[in-house]
Amino acid sequence: MPFNSNSILAGSSTYPANWSDWRFWVLLAAGFACYFGFSNWSSKRRRRALSQLAPSMNFCWLDTMPETPRGIAFLRPRLGGEFSNAMTGSGAGCKVTIFDFEYETGTMLMPMTERTHAQTIAAFRSADSVLPAFQFGPESVMRKMSTEGSERFKFETPLPSVPAPAGHYLLRSQEQAAANALFDSEMLKFFNDLGLQHQPWFLEGNQEWQLIWEHNNIVSPQNYPWFLQQTSAIAAMVFGCAKMKRGAMPQISGDTSQ
Repeated sequence: MPFNSNSILAGSSTYPANWSDWRFWVLLAAGFACYFGFSNWSSKRRRRALSQLAPSMNFCWLDTMPETPRGIAFLRPRLGGEFSNAMTGSGAGCKVTIFDFEYETGTMLMPMTERTHAQTIAAFRSADSVLPAFQFGPESVMRKMSTEGSERFKFETPLPSVPAPAGHYLLRSQEQAAANALFDSEMLKFFNDLGLQHQPWFLEGNQEWQLIWEHNNIVSPQNYPWFLQQTSAIAAMVFGCAKMKRGAMPQISGDTSQ
């Protein structure tokens, strides 16, 4: 469970105490201890549940990441990130790793702006390097997400025909012609049919990698089969269209950021 110091500070602000009163500090210390104790218990419970679930999905439980997907900006936030609860298997004709990723935004100099973000991600790796470097997601959140290397995505294409929970979707790309060719009317209809306004998905792709997740959503163990089914359908569509259009798309350049 992510830790958000703001919630504790906000709660303590309602306590009408003199800051020099030792009882205030005892209460505050007890609150922190309870929170961290529950968080640790919850994390262990989730890890145990997922490790038991993996074999039933024909997945192999790894706990730690086997490798970090290459050239993916979202996984390299400037303030660091933590990988956990990794399992690997197959889906959409690809190797797939499902894992939790947590990172923080804000600065230590401005603690009231700090916030922890945690999400479950499905990373698909195709045998073919067919994807241009792109990000796809609801514009309202995409513009707030802190990802190192976001400046690499020089081009932005608003997609007003694809509804989001607030506003519409945004396509960021390093190779605008290739990304726009991939996300054509057929692809956008596919995403609209998924009901993106109610189930917002985020995608980032680069060459052989495609990552799919819901921002700030840790998938519960009981929903993992559904999560794998949905992300596999998206990955199959994107990789399939990319392969079909590969000849007509501009040549995909290598990732020079490595």
